[in-house]
Amino acid sequence: MNRNTAHNKENINYNELFRIFIDAVDDFVFLKDENLRYVFVNEKLEKLFGKPQNEIIGKSDDELEENELIKAIRSTDVTVQQEGISVSEAIKFGDKIYQSKKFPVRFLNGKFGVGGFIEDITKKYRNERKSRKALERNMILVDIMSRKYDSIEEHFDYALNKLIRLTDSKYGYIFLYSEEDKEFTLQSWSEGVMAECALIEKLSRYQLSKMGLWGEVVRQRRPIVINDFQSPNPLKRGYPEGHVPLTKFMSVPIFIDNRIVATVGLANKEEDYDDDDIYHVTALMHGVWNHKERQEAFMQMKKYNDEVIHLSYHDALTGLYNRRFFEEEVKRLDTQRNLPLSIVMGDVNGLKMANDIFGHEAGDMLLKTAAQIMKKCCRADDIIARWGGDEYIILLPKTTTEEAEKIARRIKTSLAETKIYAIYGSISIGCGTKHFAHEDIQRVIEAAEEKMYLEKTLGSKKFNKQIIKEIMDTLITILPGAEDHFRRVSILSGKIGERLGLPEHELNKLKSAALLHDIGLIAIDRKILGKKGNFTENDMEKFRQCPVIGFRILNSSPDALELAEYVLSHQERWDGTGYPKGLKGEEIPFLSRIIALAKKYDQSRHGFMCNEKMSVNEAVKYIRDNSGILFDPKVVSAFIDVISNLSFDDSGL
Repeated sequence: MNRNTAHNKENINYNELFRIFIDAVDDFVFLKDENLRYVFVNEKLEKLFGKPQNEIIGKSDDELEENELIKAIRSTDVTVQQEGISVSEAIKFGDKIYQSKKFPVRFLNGKFGVGGFIEDITKKYRNERKSRKALERNMILVDIMSRKYDSIEEHFDYALNKLIRLTDSKYGYIFLYSEEDKEFTLQSWSEGVMAECALIEKLSRYQLSKMGLWGEVVRQRRPIVINDFQSPNPLKRGYPEGHVPLTKFMSVPIFIDNRIVATVGLANKEEDYDDDDIYHVTALMHGVWNHKERQEAFMQMKKYNDEVIHLSYHDALTGLYNRRFFEEEVKRLDTQRNLPLSIVMGDVNGLKMANDIFGHEAGDMLLKTAAQIMKKCCRADDIIARWGGDEYIILLPKTTTEEAEKIARRIKTSLAETKIYAIYGSISIGCGTKHFAHEDIQRVIEAAEEKMYLEKTLGSKKFNKQIIKEIMDTLITILPGAEDHFRRVSILSGKIGERLGLPEHELNKLKSAALLHDIGLIAIDRKILGKKGNFTENDMEKFRQCPVIGFRILNSSPDALELAEYVLSHQERWDGTGYPKGLKGEEIPFLSRIIALAKKYDQSRHGFMCNEKMSVNEAVKYIRDNSGILFDPKVVSAFIDVISNLSFDDSGL
């Protein structure tokens, strides 16, 4: 009897120790009988039910007050009991993760109940998840850095999609930010937003001052996290009707050298955004940004190197090959299989005149136009190079002399049909051909060059004369009244010259110079020419250059060379207040003094490029009043005699 009592006491002690041990476990522990009624629960489970053990033992879950966690877990009890297998499952409950482990338990009556442990694995799960996310982030970064992108937009789009996946978000965006301009530039929107957002138009730039919550991340210079977006928040200013609805929101600034260069926004994660999300976004975007900058630096260096290589073999102005490249290609292509090997050499006519009249921009345009026409007229395999200055050279493999001359004619015709400012293009061309292997290609080049110079010499007089005609035709076209003005000034100058007793050859020079006196107007911008008076000081400065321009034009042509000086000086005044040299009195060429008076009279009478017209008497009075001031008194006296004897049909004078 004493032995049984001692044994019972020992069992009780063991049970107490077992109970203490089980209660110390940080898991929910239970045992259910064959009817799934509780036989045993530990202290942790008592607290979950909120009842003492004696109110739980002998009851099923249905008989106890409903507990949502137990309800979520008990669904596998029947499976464990009937199939006699252990079952393990993870269950998310609220913001916790539980691991349920159940197993069949055989009682003394031979029937099976269910035992179980329910472990709170939230911390473990989150630590494992953090490790997985860190590994995933690193893998994503490696993936991003190993890819090639056609553009910065593609680079950021790819990074944004990876960020959305990494943070388990549904939507996202990346803005670039300029601290100088306080302006956001939309770089990337997630596809989901654009698919669901009902806004008609997506803006690309936003001022910080007009940004609500999206701008707060910059204003506060720290991440912004809102895990209950529907709740009132002073940072929010709302969003337009039709915008995709947001439930959770996180925005992270990306700092480079203490400057915000971008912001990343993510939204609608199922769980709350936390510090881990901020860390992953920041770490990944720093890697993306550094990779972007390295790629840009690489592309800039590659572009620079490509440009250096290009410029080493190309002419910077025309884009054609340069002389250095051409000479190397001649050596390479000077072979038997490329015979006959022809050379076409051309010299663009009128470059100096284009530069002198219209400026170097016009000269550059002439050279570039010539280059474009050559490329258009030649074959893809032909080598076209700028030989130097206004000279070009073309290497034509497997091309006969006749074929080369045909190409040369196409170039000359096409350029002659092209007008640069007021001048039609013109080029002098010479051709040469190597027919046999023993011939020296340098002699062929020299032969083509000699023919080119011969054509230029023979055609220069005709070309320069043609340019003068083209300029005058252009002036007459663009300047209303110009043709009549030029004609009347020439007629009146001639009549004054006759009255002064000039010999025939001087009269011819006078009338020709008077006809061309304003040829320099071709260099004036058409907007200024169209003003008809009310000229600014800047406008007048340009007009003061016209006699010099006219001189340069006429000085380029042997036929007009002796007229150039008279055109240059026709704006000089008797008292020395004229231009361009400020000549005075007898220093002014005599014919120029006549043209000056005739021009002023005609302008006054007919209002050419002036606001008002004068009557004959008013114009004559003006001339007489300025005798000895603006005009040569002797010329004024002859003019008054001429005007006094004019008939009504004297060509509208």
